[in-house]
Amino acid sequence: MEYSQPLELDGLISEIHIFISGNLPPVWATLTEGIIVLAALLISYAAIALVLIYAERKVTAFFQARLGPNRLGKYGFFTEYSRYGKNFDQGGYTYQQGG
Repeated sequence: MEYSQPLELDGLISEIHIFISGNLPPVWATLTEGIIVLAALLISYAAIALVLIYAERKVTAFFQARLGPNRLGKYGFFTEYSRYGKNFDQGGYTYQQGG
């Protein structure tokens, strides 16, 4: 498969479509392609949100004359992952004893 431009995805997308529609019935092929598109959108929005939150924290740190998020990973990029984990862990779960 040859590409004429660096970011041309038409050939790749058409090969994925041919593979899916060749192995699944039409209804399931359409459903599978829809799920793949939704997953790609969700992942791209999450990645954009992480980058924008990181940039906002760095700009805020610059305004406050401090280093900013620099605890986890190179340049503090994994700080947001640790905050997401901390917030998920504090979800307000209640455990009942006995039975």
